[in-house]
Amino acid sequence: MLVVDATIGVGRRVTSQLCALGAAVAVVGAGHPGRGDDAATSAAFLCKELAGIGLVALPYQADVERPETFRALPGQIAADLGPVTAGVVVVPSESGGGELARVFRTLSGAVAASLPAGAEHIEVDTGHDEAGQESAARAVVRRLTRSACRRRAERPGTTRLFSRDFASSVVRGSEMSIRIVLAGDHQLVLEAFAETLNGVDGLEVVGLATSAEAVGPAVERHRPTVLLLGETTMGGTALRVATDVRSRHPRCGVALMVGAATPSVVDRAVAAGALGVVPKNARLPQLVTTLMGVAGGCLTVDPAMLRPVPVGEMSLSTREVDVLRLTAGGATVKEIAGELYLAAGTVRNVTSAAIKKLRGRNRFDAARIAGEQGLL
Repeated sequence: MLVVDATIGVGRRVTSQLCALGAAVAVVGAGHPGRGDDAATSAAFLCKELAGIGLVALPYQADVERPETFRALPGQIAADLGPVTAGVVVVPSESGGGELARVFRTLSGAVAASLPAGAEHIEVDTGHDEAGQESAARAVVRRLTRSACRRRAERPGTTRLFSRDFASSVVRGSEMSIRIVLAGDHQLVLEAFAETLNGVDGLEVVGLATSAEAVGPAVERHRPTVLLLGETTMGGTALRVATDVRSRHPRCGVALMVGAATPSVVDRAVAAGALGVVPKNARLPQLVTTLMGVAGGCLTVDPAMLRPVPVGEMSLSTREVDVLRLTAGGATVKEIAGELYLAAGTVRNVTSAAIKKLRGRNRFDAARIAGEQGLL
């Protein structure tokens, strides 16, 4: 996923919302690098800001006077994140300067022509007030999600959009909504809960279950995108139910509502196959984000609840430390290769090894973990 001119307005909102869903987003600063333009710096700062709240995006730079730098973007991004499945270009408003808008539309055409076959291309205008920008951003995210759902339905198991562990994975479900089965102890509570979720754009509760025996048939009958289980469901057997559902219906993501989302609870839930864990005192936006993340195949939990790997288990080589230290400073793979006199492929191999050791989602996440553990 690449977003051009993503650092302000609509672009910033699209980037943040996609990252919140677990998307692997390439933030492209579009400017005049040869003139000391700060577009690339703005992209790097946005990525660091997102990393500070546990979200992942990678910064890139392109020159508006050199369309070939835009045409090269999908290949560069694919080397770091995997195949690009969509490109969003934020075009300046005509009222802000017609010439600049025309330049960006030309560049948008260059991006569209370079995208892989089947990838989505979207142009979005920045000419909105605050409320309009938010609405436009949400429309873009919904369009991308629904397009991914259509592709998934046409080619099950092949379409990838949202990320988990540095890879991309599609939001699974129907074309129009994320289908949800709710499981809990009390029918009345579930009905009220269902009414609330049905009022959220993009969500649809298609079934309820109040016993362990009822969950399997409900999932079989309704084929939901997500099963949302209460922690105390069916006398405390929610984890067993989660494991059973995941083994029988691997396309159905499982989210768990718990009384307290402690690290031990999260560990047990993830081990049982749950992709999302949300405390019962969470506000509705947090629950919706969790459901959407789980629908996309993403591990969606509070990063603070993930147990850090003991330092003794994270022995990094000198080369891995060097690569991660430069990564933490915002260096690209090409820049790291030049600094360390290595081939770009070698840098990627070293980075992959470090990511695996640190259990990071990508190279920037691995650098963050290494820094927090005092390994850099």
